[in-house]
Order: sequence, then C-alpha cells, then structure tokens
Amino acid sequence: MLGAAPRIEHPALAIEPAEVEPAKLLALFEERALSGWLPERSFLQRLDLKLQEVATSRIIVDERQRAAAVSAALELAVVEYHTPERISASRRLLLDTAHLMSLVKGPAALARAAADLFLLPPEKLCAHPLARAFLERLVRRPAARPRTPSSAARVASSSPAAKDRWRWLRDRSAGLFCLLQSSLTRAWCGRAR
Repeated sequence: MLGAAPRIEHPALAIEPAEVEPAKLLALFEERALSGWLPERSFLQRLDLKLQEVATSRIIVDERQRAAAVSAALELAVVEYHTPERISASRRLLLDTAHLMSLVKGPAALARAAADLFLLPPEKLCAHPLARAFLERLVRRPAARPRTPSSAARVASSSPAAKDRWRWLRDRSAGLFCLLQSSLTRAWCGRAR
C-alpha cells in the first residue's frame, strides 16, 4: 500500500535570507529574472483609470492635494492587490527566483528575504515599501495640469478686436441655441398631439 507522498521543500528555503533594510530590497526590481513579475493588465488598467481621475479632477485645487490623492489611490491599490492568492503566488515566484539566482550567482539572499516578506500578515506586508514599489514602478505618474487661463480670461487680456469677435461668437452661439431649442420644442409638441 502506498503512503502519503513525502513533502518536498522548495530548494530556495535552504538559502539564508539577507538581513537588509527595506529600501535595499527595491533593487530586486532591477533584476532581469523579476522583469516578468507584473500585476494583471486589468488591475493596472483600473489603477491607471483611478490615477487619471485624480489627475483631471476639478475638485482638487492644488498640487499638494493632488499628490495626497495619488498616494491614497496607490495605498488602496496595494491593499486591493494583495489577496491571499496573489500573496501565495508572489512568494512562490520569489522563491523560484531566489533558487534561480543561487544557480547563476545572483542576489539569491535578497530574493529569499523578499519571499519571506510574503509570510507577514497582509496589513504588515502592504505597509512594506516593496509592496508599494511593486505597483509604483509600473504606473506613470499623472502629469500636473498646466495652469492655463480660461478662454474668457484670455479674451479679457487680448486686443479690442478679439473681444469683439468673442462677443459676436457668444451672441451668435446663444442665438443658434435658442433657434435649436425652439425647433426641438416644436417638434416635440407636434409629436405629443
């Protein structure tokens, strides 16, 4: 009779993890072996959409508020991304990478230390700079909107002829709008009968 299969430990568990400050672990993103460690495209698209909403928001009045909103969106994305399944997959990938790096004389101890981070409780993992940098490195920061004066302000500072053209265009647009509105009203009233 067959017994239970012996449990095989991952070969990277034999590697002694490096004891380094958290910022040193960010060097792993420079490694070619981890270039494929990416979130799903759909997750990145949702994050990009959130960041574009922050970049184009008219409610946010200054760059300090905009930077705070971007930071909050990234923090929320880090928490949303690190589900138990993704944490497990990330740990496995980092252990595989540590093993591969040990074979080619790369920074295996660094990858092993990063893999051990994924044993932390989710709230501690999400607070680690590595978890945030995982997403930040892939997201382009929204460019600050250039401060351009409104069209009315540009006209107010322009020549008198430009102001006259502006008034003409404004009046003409208002007249066309009234004409369109009355045509639609007549058409609608005609259908109601």
